[in-house]
Amino acid sequence: MKHVCPHCKRNIHAPLLSQYEESFRCPHCQQELMHDELDILIYAFVTIILFSTIAVVVLHLHVFIALSLALLLYHFIRPRFIESHFRLRSYPKPPTS
Repeated sequence: MKHVCPHCKRNIHAPLLSQYEESFRCPHCQQELMHDELDILIYAFVTIILFSTIAVVVLHLHVFIALSLALLLYHFIRPRFIESHFRLRSYPKPPTS
């Protein structure tokens, strides 16, 4: 997955969300980066609502079953198709006192 570092503006290959705990470092400028949480939430919400609505309206599934299938589908398609669209942001540093 190609992303652009917000600090050095160079293309980097960001790891998958499952491959790091809280942050990862840019290989060029060594800044701590992470995927933007707002992007993760928006893509998840849109994908789950879209697939569950299609399952209810077109396939006439029960809402609970449609939501369960949509969540499962999102879990499997996120690493391959959706994570490449997440923006990167700087990892927030804890306040020093």
